[in-house]
Amino acid sequence: MRIVLLGPYYPDVGGVQVYNTMLAGGLVERGHEVTVVSYGWARSRWGERVIRLPTPRVPGVRGASFMAASALRLAAGLGDADVVVAQYAKTSGVAAWIARAFGGPPYVPVFHGTDALVGAGAWLVRRACRSAPAVAAVSSHLAGVVRERFGVEPRVVRGGVDVEAFRSLPGREEVREEMGIPAEARVVGIVGSLVPVRDPELALRAALSHPDALVLVAGDGPLRPRLEELARREGAGRVAFLGKVPHERIPLVLRACDLTLHTPRWEGFGLSALESMAAGTPPLAARVGALPEFVRDGRTGFLADRSLEAISERLSEVLSDPEGLERVSREAREFALSRGWDAVAEEFESLLEEVVS
Repeated sequence: MRIVLLGPYYPDVGGVQVYNTMLAGGLVERGHEVTVVSYGWARSRWGERVIRLPTPRVPGVRGASFMAASALRLAAGLGDADVVVAQYAKTSGVAAWIARAFGGPPYVPVFHGTDALVGAGAWLVRRACRSAPAVAAVSSHLAGVVRERFGVEPRVVRGGVDVEAFRSLPGREEVREEMGIPAEARVVGIVGSLVPVRDPELALRAALSHPDALVLVAGDGPLRPRLEELARREGAGRVAFLGKVPHERIPLVLRACDLTLHTPRWEGFGLSALESMAAGTPPLAARVGALPEFVRDGRTGFLADRSLEAISERLSEVLSDPEGLERVSREAREFALSRGWDAVAEEFESLLEEVVS
């Protein structure tokens, strides 16, 4: 098939970007002709064709300009494609719907999380979904939200992990030696964009409540100055801000930690938690959104109510039981490594074949 993947892409990091990039690799591996239409800084990773659209890096303006430019490109230059996979329904999905009205290819909007919570533009997303031959979502929880809000039944295609990259990770002590972290330290990781919906401040406050914990913060965003000030006040010398880490190095950061914290206000899937599991580092996650679908308390990770008191208390319990933490680490890794991106590509291939036929 001639498949267009529309939306955020490599080298950007984040759930949507990684999902789109790794899906492209899986589809190329399966012999499909893949074209990516993305922002102006996107790059090819698998030898696939990448069309970069001029995009201002201004919040709000960026999304609107990308919708307009991608709709025009799909209708005017890619009408011979078999199907478009529109990653992030409120922008790419709407663009693909507009393009379809002017001769663009059939399309499948894919919901990843906050795109299902759109407010003022919900009617556009609803029209785009109801006009599409199929809709996808990355978790059962998210599929339920989409069903209720937009009146369509999505196909659930969960994300995966790079099995080869995670299987080949060196031991925790070796990674810590490379990063200059004491082998015997208790290390808590916070990995992801430092934005309000992720609420990294709650995670950092919980981590700092444990007096012996060292904290690695991998990610960047508008909340970073606030977190750095909190670290200076309450955790001097115990918090390392790594900034924006290339996705290829995220497995090493995760491997260096004993535990990672995930405290979002809402979660459509939780790729960072799944990748933490693949690194043999159990996630301690808030009972929010899709996280409980694969973070199984005391088996593949740990769950707590989304409050500072509950998460801090659970963190202390977990770190005080090294044998239990090691047992969960093994089960979490085995579980996560059973879901590679090849399986995601296979499931998407099946869905797209139904659409094309």
